[in-house]
Amino acid sequence: MALFKTSNAAGYISAPAPSDQSVIALRVEIASAGINLTTSDVLQICQVPPNMQVIDFVLDADSAAFGSAFTFNLGILKPDNTGISSGTNDTWVSASTFAQTGGISRMADAKPLRSGASTSNRSVGLVPTAAGASVAGKVFGLTLYLRAV
Repeated sequence: MALFKTSNAAGYISAPAPSDQSVIALRVEIASAGINLTTSDVLQICQVPPNMQVIDFVLDADSAAFGSAFTFNLGILKPDNTGISSGTNDTWVSASTFAQTGGISRMADAKPLRSGASTSNRSVGLVPTAAGASVAGKVFGLTLYLRAV
């Protein structure tokens, strides 16, 4: 298993800080060049800061951003970053084929809303369910909309 981290997840880009009830957008873009994801890998995308709740998300991708057979789960990672947490509302997207065709995909159910806030950082990640390949010039993006609670 390999753990890949974006600049956001590695702490090179600061996470937003909670303030009153305003909505904050946290944007992460992943260039797929040089990333070959297998089903045992985890891509840690970003951190949801303490006392923040995900109220919406938008996925966007170029067509075949990780190859034409790539599928994935998206959600809150286990504390050891070895996969998606088994919490009731922690898997936000299951076996998605979205990155095969590209475009934009919005949050489809209330799971992120029901997971609430935490008193510690929570990692958001992507876990392949079918392997992906490195594709030069392709981008996969995630925008989380957060609010303080």
